[in-house]
Amino acid sequence: MTVQTPIRPYPVPVNDLSRSRITDAMELEKRRSDPFFTHVTDVVRGIFDTPVAFLSLLSGDHLTFLCMNGIDMTGTPRTHSLCAFTVAKGQTIILPDTLLDPRTADHPVVAGPPHVRFSASAPVILSSGFCIGTLCAIDLVPRDAPGETQVRQLEHLAAMVARFYEVPLEPDPAQLARLNRIAADAQEEFLTLIGHELRTPLNGIQGLAQVLEPANEDQAELIAILLESASHLEKIVESILTFTDLRTGDIALPDTLVDIGALLGGVLHRMGRLAGLNGKHLNTGALPDGMTLKGDPALLELGVTCLLLNFIAHGGPTGHISLREDPGGDLTLEILDDGAGIPEDRIAGIWQAFAVGARPTERASDGIGLGLPLTRRIVELHGGELDVVRHNGQTLAQIRVPAWRRG
Repeated sequence: MTVQTPIRPYPVPVNDLSRSRITDAMELEKRRSDPFFTHVTDVVRGIFDTPVAFLSLLSGDHLTFLCMNGIDMTGTPRTHSLCAFTVAKGQTIILPDTLLDPRTADHPVVAGPPHVRFSASAPVILSSGFCIGTLCAIDLVPRDAPGETQVRQLEHLAAMVARFYEVPLEPDPAQLARLNRIAADAQEEFLTLIGHELRTPLNGIQGLAQVLEPANEDQAELIAILLESASHLEKIVESILTFTDLRTGDIALPDTLVDIGALLGGVLHRMGRLAGLNGKHLNTGALPDGMTLKGDPALLELGVTCLLLNFIAHGGPTGHISLREDPGGDLTLEILDDGAGIPEDRIAGIWQAFAVGARPTERASDGIGLGLPLTRRIVELHGGELDVVRHNGQTLAQIRVPAWRRG
C-alpha cells in the first residue's frame, strides 16, 4: 500500500513551531516599508550582480517577503521557497546551478516558473538562536560560484539585518516578555521530549535490570539483552543532545552518508529480541544492500526505534517491516501491524501534542506518548514524511524520504 500524502519539497526544523511563533510575535511585517530593507537588498544585488534580491520571513506554510527587490511579489507558499533549506540548515547555501543540486533540481520554482537557476541565501539568525528568514540573491540563469568575499559580505549583511529586527520601533516590554516566553517554551518542550520521554524511562529500566537476580541462564541472557538495548538507546540520546542547540530546541543535521539497510538491520536485531520478550514478532525479508541516504544516523536510528517501540507497546502479535526504493528514487520504510492498532477515530489526533502547540507537560495522562511525534520531527528534518493510516483493519506506519536525500 502507498500513502498518497505528497512529500514536501523542503526539510522541517524540529523547532519549527516555536520558530514560527517567534517570527509572528515580532510583527516585522509592520516595518515592510522601512527604507533600510531596500538599501540592504540593493547592496546584495550589487555584490552578486543579480536582477533580484530579497529579505524573507518564514512562518508556518508561508514565506513573506519583507522586501523583494527586482520582482513585484509579497510572498509565496513554503512549498515554492528555496529559502526553506537555508532556514532548516541555519547556514548559508550557495547554488550556482539549481539543476545540478539534487535538493533543488525538481523543486517547483526550478522545474517551473520562475525557473530559478542561481541562488545565494544566508540565514537571518536572531541573538536567541532562532533562524526566522533569509537574505537572498537569485538569478534565472546559472552563475559561477561566488567568491569567499562575496559570501562573507552576504553573511555580514544578514547578521546586521537580524540585529536591526531586534531593535523595535518603540520600546515594547510586553512584546519582549512574549518573545522570552516563546523561547523558554521551546527549551522546555525539547528537554521534556528528551528527558521525560526517553532519559527517565531508560534510567528506570537500567536501575531495575541491574538489581534483578536471575534464577537461570535464560533469565540472565534476557537481563543482558535488556541492559544492552537500554545502554545503546542512551548513547543515541546523548549523541543527539551533543548536536542540539538548547537555546532553541533545534538540531544541527549533518550530511553523513548512512547505509539505511545496515542501520535498520541493527535496530531490528535489538528490537526483535525485545519484541520476543513481549510475545511479539518482527517479520522482515532480506534488507537491500547499498541503499544510502544523507542525514544523521543517530536521529534516524532513534526514529525507527521509537516506531518499533510503539508497535511493541501497542501493536498486535506480528509487525511486518519492509524497505524499498520507489520508482522516483524516494526511499520507503513500512511497518504493518496486524493487531487492532490505533483506533480509526484516534488516527487524526496522534500528532496533536505538537500540531496545536500544546507542550508535552500538558498532554492528557492517557495519551500515546511522544514517540510518534518525535519520529515525525526526525523524518521531517530529513525532508521526509511519516504517515500512520488504517488499512484493511490494520495500522500502517510509513516513512518516506525524498530522492534528494539519497547518497
